[in-house]
Amino acid sequence: MLNWQNQAQVALQEYGPDSGRTKPVSANQILVVDDEPMIQRLIGRVLSTEGHSVDSAGDGETAWRMLQGKHYDCIIMDWKMPGLTGRELYRLIEDSDRDMANKCLFISGHAANSEVEGFITHNRNQILLKPFPIEQLKTVVGILLEANQARP
Repeated sequence: MLNWQNQAQVALQEYGPDSGRTKPVSANQILVVDDEPMIQRLIGRVLSTEGHSVDSAGDGETAWRMLQGKHYDCIIMDWKMPGLTGRELYRLIEDSDRDMANKCLFISGHAANSEVEGFITHNRNQILLKPFPIEQLKTVVGILLEANQARP
């Protein structure tokens, strides 16, 4: 059975340092927040291969501290983490910088429920359900980056 862990391992091999993929000229600063190290590494490798500069945090508290000292063009965060959840981290971001809140993309290993769907619809953020195809991740991140660059 191919689950998200198996898919992540395959993708890590495909997007490793010797994958031969080219990088675009300009790099965006991306923060990945997930309590699962394999997911952090997978997303980091995929987006680094696309030419982005990627930082990672294993929990919401660490991510919040990182956000105090650095600007990010995109924040990819797990919805459900121990401690400060993705939703709680988002609220902190929203309260301090509405523009930064528009740059958040949620990921979740749990099926979307009415609470998640209501939150996403109200805040107009995107969510990817694990396991998500690598191409879908790249597409959604690209769209998010383009939309945020177009804002004044």
